[in-house]
Amino acid sequence: MKIVVSMLVAGGALAPAAWADNLFFSVGIDGHATVGVSFDDWTGTTTRVELVRGGAVVGTATGPGGAPLASLQAKTLQAGDVVNVYRGNVLVGALPYSGNPAIGADACAGREKFTVTRDADATLEGAGSYVPGSGGYSNWTRSIWSKGNPATVTIDSPLVLGGIAWAQTYRTTKWPSGRPLGVISQRDATVQACPVPEEPKILLPAPQPTPTPAPGPSPAPPTLQNRFKAGLSTTGNQLAKLDPAKVARKATLTLPVVFPQQGSLKLRLTAKAKGKTVTLGTGTKSAPAGTTKISVKLTKAGRRLLKGSKTLKVTYSATFTPTGTGAKAISEQGTATLKRAAKQAK
Repeated sequence: MKIVVSMLVAGGALAPAAWADNLFFSVGIDGHATVGVSFDDWTGTTTRVELVRGGAVVGTATGPGGAPLASLQAKTLQAGDVVNVYRGNVLVGALPYSGNPAIGADACAGREKFTVTRDADATLEGAGSYVPGSGGYSNWTRSIWSKGNPATVTIDSPLVLGGIAWAQTYRTTKWPSGRPLGVISQRDATVQACPVPEEPKILLPAPQPTPTPAPGPSPAPPTLQNRFKAGLSTTGNQLAKLDPAKVARKATLTLPVVFPQQGSLKLRLTAKAKGKTVTLGTGTKSAPAGTTKISVKLTKAGRRLLKGSKTLKVTYSATFTPTGTGAKAISEQGTATLKRAAKQAK
């Protein structure tokens, strides 16, 4: 096994080998892809790439001036697509895209391991995970991986819902002219919630033999509602750790929230006092998928109630609206009991 610090350079690719030409494929989390080439010389001739699918050219791009490089953006990249590379009007070579590396479905929230499938002649050069928009490389994991295919990637912190699992491979080949060529392939995938395993079924003995029932359909993936509900437990767990008297001394309260996808979230904290519902505070936040923090502005009535309570059962209600025209809002709520810390004996 080998160890690496999970860090990419601009464009999602590791620095290519200096002694060879390099062709790269990079597939992002939304399916959009970048395909490009760079030559290890400078002839002054124009460099051009074409993306061919089913015999038809679906994209083309020309490098700047006589620079020995060119790249194009594509909405999708499919296994079997072919990249034609030209210098001037001369076809240097054509290379098919295999669809690898592929990240396994076991790259789901909470896991500390996931699998990556590579081409048989490729080396896994990097793999890991990070949380987009969290700022800095401190959110990138350290990782190790096995030599098998598929390889098992082990990271130093669990995968986060809405985070990114990634892998990159490198293999060497040659142009038809015999000139060395390195092929870099990158894949990013959004971390989803892990499917809930089915409970084992117990079959009682039948009075007479019966045909074995056909297997049922696979369980449906978790819905947006279920993922939102699961993520909201993070907010409740943090609330339950707080001292009501200490919270009462603040104007705002910062709490963690999990966005199941990009959108906006409204959070409201309430509690019962003398048969009436008191609003402790409210807050709003817009963010991409993943874990972030929300500021809740506390009310005067809420702070008074918190200050005078040794224990207080708080209801946290959240409404999430996904980004997009016509998107419907979803709501969930839970409860957490805040307890005043016991005074230490002098």
